[in-house]
Amino acid sequence: MPLTQAEIEYCRRAYRVFDKDGSGVIDAWELKAILQELGNSRTEEEVRLMIQQVDDSAKGEINFADYLKVIEQYKAKAKSPDEDTETLEAWLALGGSEDMSGGIELTKVKTLAEEFELSMDERELSAVADDGGQINYKNFKILMANNTPSI
Repeated sequence: MPLTQAEIEYCRRAYRVFDKDGSGVIDAWELKAILQELGNSRTEEEVRLMIQQVDDSAKGEINFADYLKVIEQYKAKAKSPDEDTETLEAWLALGGSEDMSGGIELTKVKTLAEEFELSMDERELSAVADDGGQINYKNFKILMANNTPSI
């Protein structure tokens, strides 16, 4: 979802605040400090992975263009909470816990895929299940986002 000019200007001001050393990029140290200031402490590995997800240049830092992409993604996600609600409802219907911990049985997900004609193959389903045949919420959400009913 594209940002308005006013939103881009607001992002530019915020970006300058986040870029503590004025280098023009946000590195792992700066991002970790920002997250800590916001009460969201992360390990160095988690911060590195967060940067890696948006860092198109693979330099281990977030430039302004990368930052705008992240903001656009969050804006789009905030506008479409129904998908998450539907995924959570499906999770609960299959016996998942409300706090999204634990897992649901692979056989139940296979049944769901068949009933709703989702395009999931056996290999894809088995790849996301643990050794006990359980699928955690994170993997279930990915499966549901990547699969649509066959027409």
